[in-house]
Amino acid sequence: MKRVLAVIAALLVAGCSAQAENPAPRPVVATAGGPVRVRLDPAQLARAQITTATAQKRRLGLQVLTGGQVQSAANRTLQVATAVDGLIERVNVQAGDRVQAGQVLAVLKSNDVSQIESELMQQVLELQADRQQAVVQVNLTRSQRDRERKLFDDRIGSRADYEVAQSEYQKALAALTGIDSKRTALITATAERLRLLGALPGEAVRVVGERRVDDRVYIRARRSGIVTERSVNPGELVDADDSKPMFAVADLSEVWLVGQVFEQDIPRVHTGLPVSVRIDSYPGKTFTGRLDYVAAALDPDTRTLAVRATVYNREGRLKPAMFARMTIATGSVQVLSVPAEAVQKSGEIYVAYVPVSGDTFEERPLKLGRTIGNYVEVLAGLKPGEPVVVRGSLQLQGQAQQLAS
Repeated sequence: MKRVLAVIAALLVAGCSAQAENPAPRPVVATAGGPVRVRLDPAQLARAQITTATAQKRRLGLQVLTGGQVQSAANRTLQVATAVDGLIERVNVQAGDRVQAGQVLAVLKSNDVSQIESELMQQVLELQADRQQAVVQVNLTRSQRDRERKLFDDRIGSRADYEVAQSEYQKALAALTGIDSKRTALITATAERLRLLGALPGEAVRVVGERRVDDRVYIRARRSGIVTERSVNPGELVDADDSKPMFAVADLSEVWLVGQVFEQDIPRVHTGLPVSVRIDSYPGKTFTGRLDYVAAALDPDTRTLAVRATVYNREGRLKPAMFARMTIATGSVQVLSVPAEAVQKSGEIYVAYVPVSGDTFEERPLKLGRTIGNYVEVLAGLKPGEPVVVRGSLQLQGQAQQLAS
């Protein structure tokens, strides 16, 4: 029994000696007075799935980022109002409906229209009575002219009598023509008045033909688009002098995005710059446009400057009042840079990890400049052409912090 225990003890001592001679790879090796180096064993390397990128000079687009709100473009929006006082009889659309130019949005009953049509009908009736008398006069003077002509041809009557009869006939004919012209002008003028008030096309001709007054006015869309505002309901009285529109119809194939930029960004912002817009409702979708307005003065409360971009929206996805993120492209610059994912914060400094062998990585303190898109400008700490760890850099930082603690 003692012999067996002695053998086991000898094996344990031999095993400990072997481990001392061949230690397992430590995760971090700090060289004396030198940079921190992290070494990973095969299992750690497999889990980290390390990828690298090269520190190099890249031409990067400069940007100003801001939030904003979508608005319908004022130059593509028409306010629809009434030209007469009246009572709303029917409303045919809701806010958000798509309408075509000429489509009836609402119908109202107006005393102004009925009065105009009544006056037209009365004047036409008076002209009709005048015309009947004029027709009688034309017939009489024509008969008198024909008789005088026959007498003159038979050498019984005088030329003077015939010429007087001919003149009277021409006067009667001119009077009849004048009445017809007056009737036509009256109908044309009334039709234009009714058209401006919103009556149906051909309404004046209908009144004359049917001798019936219709007091309805048809409020129509003057352009195709989306109804963005509706402020009336059936049964309401509307006033032509009221400045509030009944409807607003907007063409949303282009919209405005209004945002604010901070004071430090003002020197880089001007009209004409391209913009890209992203919105949470459509992840992965980017809308494009151009900056077309920069305010002349700061908002004294927020110390920001209002800007506005016209954004293309042909699919109609952007809706008024939506919030969006706007990126204003202000130019480009060529700088030494690495992907932002390669940079980690370690205490008060930023670091990146440079491969020095298949399983060992050197921690490099960095002096950084601007973050431009997905890249970070490197002012010191790396040289052009040096590789840096991108995927896996967070795991390397964790190993380094584990040793430091």
